[in-house]
Amino acid sequence: MHDALLFEHTLTETPAGVVDAFERVMTEVLGGRVTGKASISDFAERDPPVAAPGSTAL
Repeated sequence: MHDALLFEHTLTETPAGVVDAFERVMTEVLGGRVTGKASISDFAERDPPVAAPGSTAL
């Protein structure tokens, strides 16, 4: 089973807390038949922003 959760955060400890909560709740909800697993990765690559055509700002 594959699910994704996309969220924005400002505190550096937030992603680890979300992973812990997700794994714990999935394990509990599924009665321990499956051990919940989660990982953290960027949703998109972090390329520098590209200015609109004709724009001088970057």
